[in-house]
Amino acid sequence: MKTLTYGAATTAAAVTMCLVISCAGMGAARMNANETAAIASLKVYLTAQSIFHRNDHDQDNVLEYAADLDELCYGKAGGAPLQLIDAQLANADDDGAQGAAPVAKYGYLFHDLKGYVKDGENVDFGINETGSPGYVGDCGLLAYPAVYGKTGRKAFVIGADGTVYEKDAAGMKPFDYLPDCQDPASGWVIAGY
Repeated sequence: MKTLTYGAATTAAAVTMCLVISCAGMGAARMNANETAAIASLKVYLTAQSIFHRNDHDQDNVLEYAADLDELCYGKAGGAPLQLIDAQLANADDDGAQGAAPVAKYGYLFHDLKGYVKDGENVDFGINETGSPGYVGDCGLLAYPAVYGKTGRKAFVIGADGTVYEKDAAGMKPFDYLPDCQDPASGWVIAGY
């Protein structure tokens, strides 16, 4: 039987190649995990909005959705914080939470949506009948990678109907209106996770 011997340089090169391949795979796995966590955060947001919508927190006799993530976490009910979402999600709001700079949650930032697109027009979620801020008819949230290609590649949106849509986020800037995801030309598809 013949024994093969390799020099130290050959062995080091082989180990380096294995590490490079392994690290590249870990990066993709990390992005997939971040994307899955972003979708889970959107679902937590919608559950919190549903609970918020069932109660008249500002006592104006109008049931409305919270206008931002801050309100779902730090808003008051009977003097105590609501805490319908965790502080990590509230702090990942790209507008910042409690006046602080945003901190990504699992590589994603979140942006409160103000309305939706219908027939090519932006339609606000609405101001309640008393004129105070509050989304009467709908709510929505955008999740996008804090660093495209490193923390994730996809953006996700959710509205009050609970459907999560995804789209490659390359070059995407945060937007204020839930896209018409039913329109195939929009490029949004139902999230495949």
